[in-house]
Amino acid sequence: MGLRAFQLHDLGPTFDVGAHVQPPATVEALTRWFGFSLEELALNRVGRLSARQRQNVRFQGLCIIVVGGALVLLDMVLTATVAPTAKTTAENLALDALVLLNAVIVVIIGLAAVEILLPRVHTFTGPLCLAGTPRSPRLRAGDRLLVIPYRRWQRWQRLNAPDRQLYRTYYVGRTLLSAEPWNGS
Repeated sequence: MGLRAFQLHDLGPTFDVGAHVQPPATVEALTRWFGFSLEELALNRVGRLSARQRQNVRFQGLCIIVVGGALVLLDMVLTATVAPTAKTTAENLALDALVLLNAVIVVIIGLAAVEILLPRVHTFTGPLCLAGTPRSPRLRAGDRLLVIPYRRWQRWQRLNAPDRQLYRTYYVGRTLLSAEPWNGS
């Protein structure tokens, strides 16, 4: 497979697929790589979100609530359908598992609701590394897997070696908000 050039939309110049690039060493490079502004970075430093970031966090939380709600309803229908006919121990254990699954989903919905109502900016300082797959791109910041758009994942994937640069990363839940190179000061 040969190299072919492509444009990464609004993220900067044309790169060759498979070409090795240097890790972003400046805030300006990181803004292009991950699609945040210097104003958003300044807000994140003081623990606040921009209007765009708040909207993204709300949208992701609402998606979790809607999907979780649908799963709770499905689980309740299954439980109501199976409960009257359950006679064996195995069937009763299956019902217990459905009820437990329902409780776990309700807790996840509650956490998503709290994230929507009271979003808190968290920070991590350390190296970042690529994680996930092209279908589910992630950036590992310590023990957190942060969601990033696919086109940002493609750029990080082309680094020629594991990046040892330290970054201060700002995130809410599993969503990367912004990042900056960190030199310890």
